[in-house]
Amino acid sequence: MKIGMLTGMKDVFLYNHCGRSKRMLTFNSLNDIESPLDFLIMDEKYVTVESLIKFIEKHPRMNYMKYIYILLKESSEVKSVLLKKNGVTVIPSGLPEKQVVSRVNKILYGENHNKKKNTIIFFGADSKVGTSMIAQSVAEKLSENRNIKVLLAVFDGSPGLDYTTEPGCKQSIDTVRAKIINGIVSNSEIMDVCIKRDGLYLLPGTQSIVYRKYYHPEHIETLMGQLAEAFDVVIVDSGSNIELGMTIGALNSAYHKFLICTQQRTCHRHFKQVRSQVLSKLEVKDFCLIINKYFVNELLPDRYQLAEAYESPHICSVPYSEFSLQAEMERRTIYKFHESGYTEAIDQITSVIGESLGIEVKAKKEISSLFSKVFKYRKEGVG
Repeated sequence: MKIGMLTGMKDVFLYNHCGRSKRMLTFNSLNDIESPLDFLIMDEKYVTVESLIKFIEKHPRMNYMKYIYILLKESSEVKSVLLKKNGVTVIPSGLPEKQVVSRVNKILYGENHNKKKNTIIFFGADSKVGTSMIAQSVAEKLSENRNIKVLLAVFDGSPGLDYTTEPGCKQSIDTVRAKIINGIVSNSEIMDVCIKRDGLYLLPGTQSIVYRKYYHPEHIETLMGQLAEAFDVVIVDSGSNIELGMTIGALNSAYHKFLICTQQRTCHRHFKQVRSQVLSKLEVKDFCLIINKYFVNELLPDRYQLAEAYESPHICSVPYSEFSLQAEMERRTIYKFHESGYTEAIDQITSVIGESLGIEVKAKKEISSLFSKVFKYRKEGVG
């Protein structure tokens, strides 16, 4: 791949592409380009919009060359339109340097160029849709395979201990916050912070409302790459707090993305706002849809209508569970109650993940629904 550069950021691109492209060429002007390239990266300091359009029209033999133009300051929308009409990909102004590099990398190498395939994120279309419950249930199911190491990382701005028996745990991501921010945390230090039970590692999230703001997207992106190498499967509970740096970092670096929604119209309205104002600008897309707390009712949208509304392929509908309140009180996931409909849904989600990762996932032999209910009532002291 031959990549040409006419930009003040050439040193940054050379550093970030070191070893990935054998031929990265720097030029001083468009006139120096004598033969076609695969890509040409420019910014408006080196190349004006007018001169680039003139160059494209004058050199039709270079039509297959892909142009990437970086805007350095707020420009007229007309300029962007003119560039796009001439087949130029425009990087908007006002982005941090790392985001510019990230966007260019996506164009050069594809959407998932630097993402590890064993990273899976669950993101809520709105709050209280059950993202944490689904994420932890899936992690618990995957961890039943004792041949793999499964991590559940909580990057939603909370400790993430609602469904564990360690509510007073003093260790969390905050324990190694300074090292994470400086990119020097070791695998052993991460392991020490994790809660380990039944083959599952749980990395508790931040316990401080104040500390939330210190985790920037790039800190979590670096951490995600490290976690992906230390564990066979990394499940991320990102909640729905899109304003948090840790949530954005997790979304940027996860390979498989699952969107959790409900049939509530308020949920869809909220997600539309998030998608238009944040996700589209971050170029976060390609979600798979999971509908939680699902009811079959003619007054509610069905899975086909929701898949169309959310513009995402439907993976699974998780039925509403009568164990929801009991699970919350006992600090356990609904998956632990062996309710047939819920367990089958979790099996369906994990089988999709397992197949994509080449991991064997066995369906769990369920206790009958009637027995589950009797067991439930006995625990409550009824009868």
